[in-house]
Amino acid sequence: MLGMKDQSKANSTGNGNHVVPRKVLRLQNSTRARRACVAVVFVALYVLLDRSTVFFFQMWSGVSAWYPPSGLSLAMLI
Repeated sequence: MLGMKDQSKANSTGNGNHVVPRKVLRLQNSTRARRACVAVVFVALYVLLDRSTVFFFQMWSGVSAWYPPSGLSLAMLI
């Protein structure tokens, strides 16, 4: 049987300062990856909506009826 010190060494990150279970480390990595994917998708959609405003959402020359990137930003905040 492993003692308490042996178990903490098996589950530690290797720096010796504190014990972090491996499941928590995997969860943190997946959370970071998910946030990075959401950020990339948001930026891509924002740029596409900004470019489409010039062509599709204009009432008069140079005046857009509404600005879809602002709606996307508000949706992400909510």
